[in-house]
Amino acid sequence: MSINMWVNLPMFDPTVGSDVTHRLKCDARRNIIWDLGLPLILPPVLGSVFSQTGSTLAYDGQGAVWVVTLWAFLPMCLLVRAMALLRLRYMIRSYQKRIIAALTPDKRLALS
Repeated sequence: MSINMWVNLPMFDPTVGSDVTHRLKCDARRNIIWDLGLPLILPPVLGSVFSQTGSTLAYDGQGAVWVVTLWAFLPMCLLVRAMALLRLRYMIRSYQKRIIAALTPDKRLALS
């Protein structure tokens, strides 16, 4: 498996914790939950921010386009990140299964 974890997931430390694949699955599920909840949470939050700051950005044409773009773009980013984490988990699991399958009965790697 040729993947550079630091470039692809710079905040992910594979040496922390016991099972990397379990943490990847949990992170992916957390991103999916945020992905499903963010379109419901974002409009009231942005509405309260705009009302507290007195900004009319959300009411003019170009500002409304940016708000809708933000509303659509953030959940999609989280969904794509969740899919990438699940794909990375699948790659690690398949690599681990190949290593386990290569073990001989006395638990040593077969060097052939």
